[in-house]
Amino acid sequence: MIRYVITSLPMLVCLFWSVRLLIDWLEQRSMAKWRLFIFSVVATVLYAGHFAYFNSMEAILPYTETLYSMANLAVFPLYYLYLLEVTEEKWNHHWQVTLLMPSLVIGILIGGCYAFVGDGERGHLLFIARMVAKFIFAIQVVIVLLKGYKKVKKFDEIVENCYSDIENRTLRNTQIIIIFLVITSIISFLANVIGKEAFVDSLALVSIPCVVFSVILFMLLRAGHMQNFTIHELMEEAEETVVTDSDDNTDIMRETTESVSAEVNAEKIRQISAEIEEVMRREKPFLQPDLRVSDLARLLHTNRDYISKAIRLDKGMSFNEYVNRLRIEHAITLMKNNPQIPVLELSIKSGYTSQASFFRNFKQFTGTSPKQFKYN
Repeated sequence: MIRYVITSLPMLVCLFWSVRLLIDWLEQRSMAKWRLFIFSVVATVLYAGHFAYFNSMEAILPYTETLYSMANLAVFPLYYLYLLEVTEEKWNHHWQVTLLMPSLVIGILIGGCYAFVGDGERGHLLFIARMVAKFIFAIQVVIVLLKGYKKVKKFDEIVENCYSDIENRTLRNTQIIIIFLVITSIISFLANVIGKEAFVDSLALVSIPCVVFSVILFMLLRAGHMQNFTIHELMEEAEETVVTDSDDNTDIMRETTESVSAEVNAEKIRQISAEIEEVMRREKPFLQPDLRVSDLARLLHTNRDYISKAIRLDKGMSFNEYVNRLRIEHAITLMKNNPQIPVLELSIKSGYTSQASFFRNFKQFTGTSPKQFKYN
């Protein structure tokens, strides 16, 4: 009984999140949620194959191994497709066929061995097919890790250069997601190299990957469930923004997150940076909750990409870091003028809607908490 419970854990975790992500998709009609739902369903199939194998369900083994082989080579490409949907406005959807083709081919080979090859030759052909699958899987792991990391990093940089408050916009703590992906990849790779047969006879050995995979998958899928902001929402906000470039007096109806097409020389960068500094000190727009780079662009009557570039090149930081530095400096001034000010009031008057965000930024820029800073 205990064996059944332990070996079913990864499957049940994926099944639970499949249901929850389907609800998310029905409520939001988000393509990112749909892709993560498909990933979760395929992962459920994968671990259903694990469950059947580890519990010696020989009667259905030809079906479960075929589905397992297909799912094993589909999960990482499917997760990468989810990352693309979150981080890329436009990407080549034909890649889906290329990425998922190995899964289909290996599934047909293994299924064909069980259906059409006699017992004498089947074992040898299955061994070859499994070795090929392990080789393909290893390549997939490396590609998804490298490309996925780059996509996530680029997306977070875009968000940090557009928003002062990134709580619900970045990939819900990118570093943790990447760590989960790395751990999952390493364990998956090692499990594929060792082979499932090494774990069959020992409940203690089989418990290790089952529990580890269950925890990692739960956290990974939960992170996707919590991630509602994608590049598409960012671009929709950009389309709603109408600003006027101060040099050519041209309305910018659509701004992209890429570098501005017109060359911006060093002199103009310094000029815009000085204007930003002046308006920040004079009007204190950084106290506006959820200040966006487009809001600052309106104040200066220029393109928001100029603003981002000036802050990035002249001040050496992102828009998010710049605004939050000013907020914390303001908070410190308030504390010095009124040492008895409550922390909640202090955070609100410094432009924060979340105390957690205020505490995190305060500690990031001062190295201590507001209370400790007050009594130092």
